[in-house]
Amino acid sequence: MKMFNVLVFVLMFISKNVQADPCTSSKLINNVGNRGTRCTSQSPLICDRNGFESGWYVALYKGEYIQMPEQFPNPFTCGTESPIWINGTHPNIENSTKEVSGCVRDSNTCTQTFPIQIKKCSGFYAYNLPYVDLCFRGYCFGNHTCEEKTTTSISAGPEPSTTTTTIPSSDPCLYAATLSNMDKRGSQCSLKDVDYALCDRTLKPGWYKAIDDNVFHNMPTYCVTVASCGTEEPIWLNGSLPKFTDGAVLRKACVRGFDPGDCCKNVIDIYIRNCFTYNVYYLPYTDLCYSAYCFGNRECKKKTDDNLIIEADKTSDSLLFILLGSFGGVMLVTLVVVVIVVKTKSLRIGHSRVDLQNTPPPPYSPPTHGKPAVTVGSTSGNIPLKS
Repeated sequence: MKMFNVLVFVLMFISKNVQADPCTSSKLINNVGNRGTRCTSQSPLICDRNGFESGWYVALYKGEYIQMPEQFPNPFTCGTESPIWINGTHPNIENSTKEVSGCVRDSNTCTQTFPIQIKKCSGFYAYNLPYVDLCFRGYCFGNHTCEEKTTTSISAGPEPSTTTTTIPSSDPCLYAATLSNMDKRGSQCSLKDVDYALCDRTLKPGWYKAIDDNVFHNMPTYCVTVASCGTEEPIWLNGSLPKFTDGAVLRKACVRGFDPGDCCKNVIDIYIRNCFTYNVYYLPYTDLCYSAYCFGNRECKKKTDDNLIIEADKTSDSLLFILLGSFGGVMLVTLVVVVIVVKTKSLRIGHSRVDLQNTPPPPYSPPTHGKPAVTVGSTSGNIPLKS
């Protein structure tokens, strides 16, 4: 009986420690239709943090096995915000397993790394993937575009000849913030015409749209002059603007230096997303002041003459009001002082009169004319007679 129990324990131990072959036991990864590197973020975004179990996976798309990219994709692709790629190569010997680094792609090409095991099977690869620690991050597979959603609807007539494309709710086209100080960012706005130089050192990194007076503006794609765009070292786009189907693309922006011909003193990585009729830009903050991003080719936005006249009138009215108020205040203080002085003097005179009325007169002393004084009521009770 003891021998039987020992045998059962050994068999259970062996079964727990013998791993199944990933080539035959891996699970299919979900949402594979939206994990391609050409799939701009879809709604809902893929997050391999929620409901994702660590383990071995294979990616099967339209009947074919696909693999993780070995080159970093653009952000906001692979159906998520921060796609994950492998910084390494796949194994080339069948049934061999290799460990590579998985990279999280956001504003940097590899913000975070973690180990991923890859096994080469017969005609495909299996991946040992851990769940991610943050949303929205997801694993990339293949280079296809987003999978089209099929819907059933009742036709009310012939389909229109033109097609429209909708933007998912997670797209930066819908939530990009408005860039500030647009009245000074034109390439023809000289630094000498502004009251202070722009500095994007304090700019919060994120997606921005450049709009002013209901007009969208793009970064100039030519070398701008020094001390333009309302700053000392303006930043321009050294590249082309994307198409809508390109998704969010990486571009190089150049900082204009002070030296003659120094069109690209420093290079900044930015991202641009085409939103049909305008573009949005992912802009990091600049390293130093005074440097700022250029948008459009306008001169500095100046106030109209009417506004200047109105403001001058307002200033004159304000000065007149201040002068009248000051004069009135001085007169009021003077009047209060006069009243206090008058009342103080009246009180002093009144007190003097009261003192004179209440003070008893001095005792009467008749003249003696050289004779001894007559004492009335002496202690002896005798009245002295005249001699």
